[in-house]
Amino acid sequence: MASSPRGWLVYAVLLLALAGAAYAQYYVNVDGAEMLVKRSDPEHAFKRNNNNLNNMFRIGKRKLGNMMRLG
Repeated sequence: MASSPRGWLVYAVLLLALAGAAYAQYYVNVDGAEMLVKRSDPEHAFKRNNNNLNNMFRIGKRKLGNMMRLG
């Protein structure tokens, strides 16, 4: 995949996305301020995971709606 310049670009973007996701595991956005999350706090982890799920569903719904509207 990474034999062409475009392949290297895709590889770099994927690597950046992976690094960003790993970084985001430790930080949560509270009122615009980042604070270190205690990974041992189950309620906080549940809230964070639930929020991520809700965001994914919201984005998916929007994409689906746009596809149906434009289709």
